[in-house]
Amino acid sequence: MNFIEKLLDKLYYKQWSIGIGTLTPEEFIREKRSDFGIQWLDLGKEMRFLADPFFAAVGEDGTISILAEDFRPEFDYGLLSQIRIQRDFKNPDIKVILDTGTHLSYPFLIQDGGQTYMIPESGAGGTVPCYLFDMERQETRFVQNLLEQPYIDPTIIRKDGKYWLFATKAAPYANSQLCLFYADNLLGPYTEHPGNPIVTGLKGSRPAGNIFEVDGNLYRPAQDCSRYYGGAMVIKKIGCINEQEYSETDYMEVLPKKDSKYDFGIHTINFSNGYVLVDGLRRILAPIEKSMHMVTKRFK
Repeated sequence: MNFIEKLLDKLYYKQWSIGIGTLTPEEFIREKRSDFGIQWLDLGKEMRFLADPFFAAVGEDGTISILAEDFRPEFDYGLLSQIRIQRDFKNPDIKVILDTGTHLSYPFLIQDGGQTYMIPESGAGGTVPCYLFDMERQETRFVQNLLEQPYIDPTIIRKDGKYWLFATKAAPYANSQLCLFYADNLLGPYTEHPGNPIVTGLKGSRPAGNIFEVDGNLYRPAQDCSRYYGGAMVIKKIGCINEQEYSETDYMEVLPKKDSKYDFGIHTINFSNGYVLVDGLRRILAPIEKSMHMVTKRFK
């Protein structure tokens, strides 16, 4: 954004919401499809947003369970919530599952040893924590920290007998320096890759969802923050990953749809059981509300 765009941007409230469509990873990659037929969860015009969605479960009865960042202005930081919803996206059941008193987002989920673990972004807390997640009880239980330093949007894959943890450095490098760690077990200990940072630049560093496999190749969703934060995504094709080397190339871009209600940004994508889950950003002109919020924040 140039100076004038940034100035005008302050008149708007930015609202993220989550959307769901029908698409498989194979269709997405082989056809380079970016038209997902998304149906959005309507949050109205309140100064609240939902972002960073991950599938927790897709039921046979059509019930979809999602974990997401739940940002509420009364707290002025992100909580993590479980959202249970039918395919029509009406009357969602939203319950907070984790509030640490500091900002949380990106509730990455991984199955290991018959358990479901949640590894959220907790840069404000100064660590990369790991929790056990009980979907039926809608509860979390802290297990341990995977890293004792703040890293952003941790994303893990299992490959060649190891666990590979991708995350960007904390501010001021949250959008521009991707690091890699590896371990023999999910809970570590993790070793830093000698090539860190393995990716640099505002386009293609910060994680944007689960890494997935199609036709024997790994694909890593990443954010494109080159114009502004959350503006778009790029899908990276991983070429080589081992204890000494890492390489990837750009495969395709994913841009927000200009005919969509949420047309200003997109920065998460995940797949499960024929569904695709994304988030989208829209701007709401609200100069009075923005001013009141900034004054309230200043004098808290």
